[in-house]
Amino acid sequence: MPITLTGATGVDSPGFTENGDPIVESGSNSDGEWTRWADGTQSIINHNKIVNVFVSVGSIKVQWLFPSPFINELSYAVVASYRARFNSDEPTTFAGRSAGVSTEAAGGIGLGLYSSSSISISCHWVAGSSGAGFAAGDKMHVSIMATGRWK
Repeated sequence: MPITLTGATGVDSPGFTENGDPIVESGSNSDGEWTRWADGTQSIINHNKIVNVFVSVGSIKVQWLFPSPFINELSYAVVASYRARFNSDEPTTFAGRSAGVSTEAAGGIGLGLYSSSSISISCHWVAGSSGAGFAAGDKMHVSIMATGRWK
């Protein structure tokens, strides 16, 4: 549930700030975390988005529903990177493959099919790398962040 801060806190304090900018709302849900500032800036993050929908031997994908929407689909920028497994219960897996297949075989991260409340994330296999490509059951961990306008 988000915490909304409005005006004084009832004590001799200016309220919550980050780097001097007043935070008006922050929270988290199963889709990630968000912070909204008074100037209209919003930052959202998911440290462990699992990309696992098999498309072809060349790619897997998933749709990220933002934990809090932006004002429109042209009001934010996204940065994504691969990450090591989040914990031992959620390893990056290459289903049914022998040892030697690693995350280095996964190439770039693609972003597309975007709206004010979601974006598609895809992971792509490097041609000529070890292994035969992605298979059903594979999953990659991605850390993804977007910053833009909420008002």
